This record gives sequence, C-alpha cells and structure tokens, in this order.
Amino acid sequence: MRVEGRSHNKAMHITVICREKVVNHVLVDDGSCLNIFPFFTLRQIKFDLGKLEQNQVNVRDFDGVQRDTLASVNLTIQIGPVEFGMQFQVLDIDTTYNLLLGGPFIHMAGADH
Repeated sequence: MRVEGRSHNKAMHITVICREKVVNHVLVDDGSCLNIFPFFTLRQIKFDLGKLEQNQVNVRDFDGVQRDTLASVNLTIQIGPVEFGMQFQVLDIDTTYNLLLGGPFIHMAGADH
C-alpha cells in the first residue's frame, strides 16, 4: 500500500494466475461493480469459447458508453497463494488491462483467507 493509503489515485495492477497462465496488468478497481474478462485475454488463456454462458447483461464503460457483454464465465484465479472462484463478464473491448477485478473481488479479498 502506498504511503497515502486508500486516498491515492494511482491504479493498482497485480498479476494473477488463471488456467495455469500468468495474467499481468490486472486492474483492481473498487469503483467497479463487475469483474471484466476481455475477450482477447480469454483467447490468450486458451479458454474453450463453447463453454461461455450467454447472458443479457449491459454495462457502462468508463466513459459512460453502454455496451453489451458477450457472455459470462466462471473461472478460478490465483493471487499469491490464495484461489478465488469468480464470475466475469466477457466484453470484446480494447483495454489497457488484461483483467478487471471489481466490486465482488474487493469484498472477497477483504475477507480472511
């Protein structure tokens, strides 16, 4: 944690392991209420796209633009020695991050593990 504590405005990026692949540039955003798995990243970890769960979820991007999700997916990610089973919304978007961990992750990570 930075000296400023939670009052800093710098992005927090971490590295996780998903399906035995290292995923870097993972953005932790406690202002987001979703976990986002970009379609590009999903292909990079060689996920079987036939196993995606179709849904009708619409989300608003950081700039306020409304987008449809492609699907949702339940995956296990590992951060350090701890594994988390999580649901992600899959979007086909260009991002500077490979994964976004939002609200549901923040609450799980804050619990004692």
